[in-house]
Amino acid sequence: LKLEGNPVIQKIPHYRKMTIANIPTLNYLDEMPVFPKDRRYAEAFARGGLEEEKAERVRVKEEQAAMDEKHRQEWEASLE
Repeated sequence: LKLEGNPVIQKIPHYRKMTIANIPTLNYLDEMPVFPKDRRYAEAFARGGLEEEKAERVRVKEEQAAMDEKHRQEWEASLE
C-alpha cells in the first residue's frame, strides 16, 4: 500500500501506526516493510496511545534480552 504523497494522510493522525494497526495483512506501507515489532507498536498505540506504545517497546526489549540470554546459554552449553 502506498499512501505517501496522498493528501489523505494529513487527515489521519498517526496514519502509519493507525494503518498498520487496522490492516493486519499489511506487509508494506509506503515502500517500507511492516516488521512484527512495528505491528506490535502500532497495535499498542491504537489500544492506549503513546503510553501503551512505550510499554510495548519495553516488553519487546525485555523479550529480546531474554532471547539473547537463552541463545548465549545454549551456545555456552554446546561448547562443553
